[in-house]
Amino acid sequence: MNTKEIQIAIGKMQVLKFHSPVCENVTYLINDFELDVMSLSKSGMLYEFEIKISRSDFLADKKKRKHNYYIKYPERQPNYFSYACPTDLIKLNEIGSSVGLYYVDENGVTEIQSPKIIHKTLHDKNKILEKICRITSERQFLNGCRMTYNN
Repeated sequence: MNTKEIQIAIGKMQVLKFHSPVCENVTYLINDFELDVMSLSKSGMLYEFEIKISRSDFLADKKKRKHNYYIKYPERQPNYFSYACPTDLIKLNEIGSSVGLYYVDENGVTEIQSPKIIHKTLHDKNKILEKICRITSERQFLNGCRMTYNN
């Protein structure tokens, strides 16, 4: 499976849970890091899914400054964090007990470990919706972000 196929499967799963909005590849939402898939629950909790399609990608992810930033500023990260990957790419003992893990294959999504809440601070829902609307408009009418289009 490729990244886009996994994003679609995870997005569908979140939409079926009545999350809205659900969007992929969102940068500068609540910090400087890209969210591979994000969704907002009806209660206002923000979910992040990090998509991994190779072992090397997963192992390199552990070195990203994003994770140290999240430890230092938990309120500036999503309320829930999960990995989504092809079946058996990431083992349960390789992630923390609060991190969700989802396997995705041609039959759908299997929850291996449910994510646990990282913090209860709600993010500004209007700011998130405004950002998602702008991103959607840029992708639909410019075939990418505005900065890329201008360049």
